[in-house]
Amino acid sequence: MKLLYRFDDAPLPAAGEVGGKGLSLITLYQAGLPVPNGFVLTVSFFEPWLVLLKATPAWKAFLAADDAGLREACQRLKQISSGYELNPEQKKRLREALFAFEEKTLFAVRSSSPEEDLEGASFAGCYETVLGVSPDRLEAALHTTFASCLDARIVAYKRERRINHLAPRIAVVVQEQVASEVSGVGFSAHPHTGDPNQAVFESNWGLGETVVAGRVTPDHFVMNKPTRVILERRVGRKERALVLLSGGGTHEREDSRHDQLSLQDGQLQALTEARRIDPHDLQLEIDLSRARLDALLGSGAITHEDVALALELVARLVSRNYRISPKAVGDLSAAMAATRTVLCILIYLTFPRTQRSRFVAHSTRHAKFAVEPPTSPSLHSDADAIRFTLKSGSV
Repeated sequence: MKLLYRFDDAPLPAAGEVGGKGLSLITLYQAGLPVPNGFVLTVSFFEPWLVLLKATPAWKAFLAADDAGLREACQRLKQISSGYELNPEQKKRLREALFAFEEKTLFAVRSSSPEEDLEGASFAGCYETVLGVSPDRLEAALHTTFASCLDARIVAYKRERRINHLAPRIAVVVQEQVASEVSGVGFSAHPHTGDPNQAVFESNWGLGETVVAGRVTPDHFVMNKPTRVILERRVGRKERALVLLSGGGTHEREDSRHDQLSLQDGQLQALTEARRIDPHDLQLEIDLSRARLDALLGSGAITHEDVALALELVARLVSRNYRISPKAVGDLSAAMAATRTVLCILIYLTFPRTQRSRFVAHSTRHAKFAVEPPTSPSLHSDADAIRFTLKSGSV
């Protein structure tokens, strides 16, 4: 098993290796969406620490602990694990991964347990996140995040939902930190009514932890997804803001912009677009693309031979149950020539609308595409909650 996956590694890892959060970030990054670069330390990366931990008397005490003694038993495990050092192989992999970043890069270090974000079990707010981490403080942040898989709240939550609490597993996402002007959370279906045609966003100035942790009253927005009309705006007090310090770490302070909306109309519409395309939208796009293809054939810009070649390539990939990878990226409009045009149209149909502006065929007649196994999840299900973070002027 691999110890580490970079966001651009192929093929995609299994969710059991990197957790749902890690897999989603890798998938989004490879789809060309504006996801900060990073890497995931896998479940296998932390296995040596768990092996050591399970050999201690404290682990036996944990296995025997009842509800009354659980907190103390878990706290003891966390204390012991905090003294573990990275072994030479772990240090080597971590050092190699950091080569891709500038020396002064700051990171967000987050959990990505395989048990997180399951159907009926979210673990929201249970695992630890460390923000503004400098490279020299990364190992300490890993200890903090790893130890959270041993927290009594996690164990109790697993017990309640009949998830195996005696086999802790965790992967950790190390991602370039964005010094965001605005952050928050978004729901691609209304979290209270379940309406799939409404998206809900809550936001605050600075980093998003104040919203996620419930420490502020955020701005609240409800969007109609099909029309992109803003149905509701509610200004929150936004009592505090968490900001990134240039030298590492964060600082929470009062922000005077209590009465100012933290997201503008254009930003809300762009965020609403970041959802999974529905079947009706896809069929409309297919119909439009067929019409476009017919027009190209009629004009003589491409031939039926070109179409046959393109269809043969796509059929070969489909028959292997592979999808064309978004690694062949660029501007669709730059590829308007003969076979490349047909290939772009066919590729265009295989991806959600929000990604299509980034596709281009290879410059040669026999275009070459990277392909990925069909293990890629959809970018968002309609029940998903997504976190967003915006730099000033980024949307």
